[in-house]
Amino acid sequence: MYFRCVFLLLAVAVVRSAFPQNIRRITHRDGLSNSSILSLAQDADGYIWAGSCDGLNLWDGNSARHFRLSGNLIQEIVATDDGYLWVRTNYGVDRFDTRDRRIEMLAGFQRVYKFAARSRDEAFFLHGNKLYGYVASQGAFEPVDVRGAELNGVLRMCLDGDGVLWLVRSEDIRCAQVAYDAGGRASVGEWERMPLPDGVVFTRYDGDRTIFFTDRNGMLFRFDTGQRRAFPIFDLREELGRRGTLSSVISDKDDYVLAFGMSGVLRLRSTDPIEGRYELQEIDVNCGVFALLKDCNQDIV
Repeated sequence: MYFRCVFLLLAVAVVRSAFPQNIRRITHRDGLSNSSILSLAQDADGYIWAGSCDGLNLWDGNSARHFRLSGNLIQEIVATDDGYLWVRTNYGVDRFDTRDRRIEMLAGFQRVYKFAARSRDEAFFLHGNKLYGYVASQGAFEPVDVRGAELNGVLRMCLDGDGVLWLVRSEDIRCAQVAYDAGGRASVGEWERMPLPDGVVFTRYDGDRTIFFTDRNGMLFRFDTGQRRAFPIFDLREELGRRGTLSSVISDKDDYVLAFGMSGVLRLRSTDPIEGRYELQEIDVNCGVFALLKDCNQDIV
């Protein structure tokens, strides 16, 4: 399969002005193992990690260093506050210590599945409609009793800062509190269901209590996991018809940046933060983009 995407650093302060856009393109010439980037994350020390079609890459601001994990296709990276990366590849789930560069290959499943993590010892994934949780005392993943929850049709799974597990499904959003016993085995409490009458087509979690999704009508929403409530942002029906599938959404202060898998990047620039009004601005990226990341320390996307 041929992937079209770009790993880019965008000077957001310049982009907001809508006058020239300061874009730097980083490719295999800068040391990336592959220029097709599927996932991005920033670790606890501020370094950027890029998951490509051929391994994991560390970008230090000047050059890239390449690491090989259980699989070459790096589909998802979750960075934790305690200095680890949980990485989902096409062949399994790996834990990567970003400080001593130690890789642990912990679960081998050669299929696509959903994944969530928030610390060195807290991680879950779905496979074959079963939930697996990492057990620290065993150094391995074990099945978790989900108490009758429906795990089919899950589009995204995430674990928020309060240890609540979230499942975004095609027709609803569900959540349950996670608890751990003395051996580190997880148990899941009662599930709360929040129906979505117009369904879910695309969804992403920003790692900070916000789930973005589009419904069947092309409306973009943000769902606040603290308030248990969805807020409409912008009608993307026309852009989705013109550009195709949305691949990533991030917030940037009062604005949002949107990536499309086959056709570039847009900014939703806030014109009235109180009323929630936005205007579309084109960003000069003439290719498909799979991943966006807002730098935690600088005004850069």
